[in-house]
Amino acid sequence: MSIDMLRAELMSLKELVSAQSSEITLMKMQIADMQKVATCEQSDTPNLGHPNKAHVLCRLKGKDGFLEVNADDSNHFRLKRT
Repeated sequence: MSIDMLRAELMSLKELVSAQSSEITLMKMQIADMQKVATCEQSDTPNLGHPNKAHVLCRLKGKDGFLEVNADDSNHFRLKRT
């Protein structure tokens, strides 16, 4: 490969990294916004699969309703739209 080809490839990769960095920054901002509107609470409903494990319910408000996330100590997650 010639030096000019390597420079062109390097510039192309640099532009790609810059674009991906911008996308990551935007996603981080969107996640931060979602965390502001999410509500999480310890659930009173027993965790039937693991009765001794803590059970948490988080609800995230979206334009089409809610996205519920159920989680427990053993890293089991369930998603449900309501």
